[in-house]
Amino acid sequence: MSCTGKIKEGIYNCFGEYDEAMCHQCIHNDQPLDGETRNCFVSYRDKIEELYNYLRGISLPDGVGVKMPKLSDKMAFTVIWLLQEHFHILPDNIEKCRGCRELFDSDSEGYCLTDEYTLNGKPLPQKYRGQWCNACVPKVEFESP
Repeated sequence: MSCTGKIKEGIYNCFGEYDEAMCHQCIHNDQPLDGETRNCFVSYRDKIEELYNYLRGISLPDGVGVKMPKLSDKMAFTVIWLLQEHFHILPDNIEKCRGCRELFDSDSEGYCLTDEYTLNGKPLPQKYRGQWCNACVPKVEFESP
């Protein structure tokens, strides 16, 4: 999905929805003066990754002038998890892969392996449990619940 609005027609927010009350100062909505459109849609995954990198002290989002924290990967994702699962501020479909440690959108890829899965008739061993992106999912023949 991408932003298709022109300046004279209004402003689209960072999620590709028309809304004159949101994101007026957001750099993702900058449109060329010639009226041409450009892709300004930013996915939840990209926004959460930007927050994740900020919390870890890796990069400051464009236009933000505050001191960066320097949390560990685990603590940074704990903040994101809390915003997802407890406060329900962020969507809960963005996960961190147990293998590569990258963020991924579980609505479009990846696996959540739990003890409900079995391997050779027994519950899946702990080393295989967790969130896995498509590239890192363990290559074993397990049975789904």
